[in-house]
Amino acid sequence: METMTVKNLYNSFIRMTPSEQHEFISCIKAYEDQTIAYATDGHPLTRRQYRERVHAGIDQYAEGHYKSLEDLCKETGHNYAEL
Repeated sequence: METMTVKNLYNSFIRMTPSEQHEFISCIKAYEDQTIAYATDGHPLTRRQYRERVHAGIDQYAEGHYKSLEDLCKETGHNYAEL
């Protein structure tokens, strides 16, 4: 199903005039550059930056670079049993 969608999108794009293609690409770029979240320091994150951070976090987790909730509670002095 996904292949058909890509093929249909490609065929539609090919049939567009150059100005319509330009508009289409501009819309995609604007979509990627929208602010969708804010970092912990308050700086805005675009859709692209957010996706990059998510993938970096997944990679860190896969490499074993994470803290369990229990470890975090020990560091902050919270009672793990209360959570």
